[in-house]
Amino acid sequence: MSTPVKVILWVLTVLFILFGFVTIPYPAAALFFLAALILLPIQRWRELTKKLFPKKWIRPMLVVLLFFLALLLLPPDFGKEEDLPVETPAVETTLPPTRRPADAIRPEE
Repeated sequence: MSTPVKVILWVLTVLFILFGFVTIPYPAAALFFLAALILLPIQRWRELTKKLFPKKWIRPMLVVLLFFLALLLLPPDFGKEEDLPVETPAVETTLPPTRRPADAIRPEE
């Protein structure tokens, strides 16, 4: 296996692992991890997958199929901004409601 192919396989493997961690509460995560496992460019693992899938075209097609199946298993509202937690202000004002900051500077008459 040539070096550029190994680099591409490693990049895709890491990308699929990241997709798996991002989607971990959903069943799609298992499919992303399985696709990463199929793509893993370690020589002994590649030899084993060649025995499991003897035809050369099966592994890439399986990875593409797993990718699209995982995308279909994600909920439609996955990644929307409404899902993100809203930050609340950590500092509360201690001024009484009738006093304004400008009034606090002026002496009372």
